Amino acid sequence: MASPAPRPRITHRRAERQQRILDTAARLFAARGLAAVRLADIADEAKLARATFYTHFRSKEALVAAVVRPALVDAIAAVKLLASRPPREAVDGLLSAFVMLWHHHGDALRVSHRTEGRLPKGIRPLHDKMMNVVLRVLERAARARLLRT
Repeated sequence: MASPAPRPRITHRRAERQQRILDTAARLFAARGLAAVRLADIADEAKLARATFYTHFRSKEALVAAVVRPALVDAIAAVKLLASRPPREAVDGLLSAFVMLWHHHGDALRVSHRTEGRLPKGIRPLHDKMMNVVLRVLERAARARLLRT
């Protein structure tokens, strides 16, 4: 017999707790760095029991990935359309996209820079996909002599 579906109120509270964890983690990681923040610090700051915290994230790597992933997904969506635009328009769009990303995901971007090139496993393909598009836009702009190298 299948287990019953979770009730909407329980699902909603779980999603709220998870978002509180992500927001707290992003803020603390961005401010202090990954090494200086313990998962217990995040649980305490988010006002959660540690056991409750660990039902959402089993490791720091999983938490960092969850913090950074939305920024990368939004970045890919924003820059994917730019690859086919004329070079000048693509560079302008790239700058606009990064301003938008900074506005909506500032802490997540700071966290991604704090990984010092060691992104969690599930995040690397997203990062590489985004960077490939950015590099294509910049290479086309350089060939059009819009950029100095």
